[in-house]
Amino acid sequence: MDTSLPRRANPEIVYEICREMKGADEFTRNEVYEEVSGKTRDLRRGLTLARRLGFLRAVDSGTDDVFRLTTRGTGLGYQSSYEGNGTVEELFREAIEEFRPYREILVRAHEGNATSEVMGDTCVTQSAFREAAGSVIDDEVKDREVNLLIKTAQAAGLGEYRTGKRGYETRLILSDDYAPFVESLSREHPSPTAATDRTTDSERETAAETEGAASGDSSDSSDVTISVELDVGDRTSEEIAAIVDEIRHVTDE
Repeated sequence: MDTSLPRRANPEIVYEICREMKGADEFTRNEVYEEVSGKTRDLRRGLTLARRLGFLRAVDSGTDDVFRLTTRGTGLGYQSSYEGNGTVEELFREAIEEFRPYREILVRAHEGNATSEVMGDTCVTQSAFREAAGSVIDDEVKDREVNLLIKTAQAAGLGEYRTGKRGYETRLILSDDYAPFVESLSREHPSPTAATDRTTDSERETAAETEGAASGDSSDSSDVTISVELDVGDRTSEEIAAIVDEIRHVTDE
């Protein structure tokens, strides 16, 4: 699985591509360049982001230049507006949940209490996201990669992208939906570290009981009572007596 982070793209370009190509069964890269407004460079990056986030997929045609919208991409394409559209936000949230690198970064940041206050706003800063990403991505995480994560979170209605200036970092100003969404991700997709740390009370009790029994702290062996049940329906009285004597011999040792 490709765990690298996309960079230098714009989620709104993903919307524009899906909107313009929603009526096509399949389409080529060049058709996108011809039919969607924007610079070729921006559209190329938009296609990459759309594929990584599951809004379109490459068709097995021998090249990576033929695409088809997914159900998510078609749903995005039929939205009449981008800004403030609840359906658009929900589709980008689905994309974040399914795109493992983004999902795990948000979960790690949440579990690491990465929120802070900047100029009176609750936010997650670029450096906090980058630190969380460092435990998910093997390669060095660049600022532009984190910035695209923040812009995608904004597209999902999780906050507002705020460019850094006057000594303040670029950051995501959190919306009211951020915490519930990331908490749901944490429950459904806990990080490996968190999953290891979440020992239940019953597991702790079982471990304590096992340790106590192994060390002999709970009681002296002479206090142990053994209950034995035997099926003696077909046995003679002599056989039963022999079995009882054998049991007594074992327990007296």
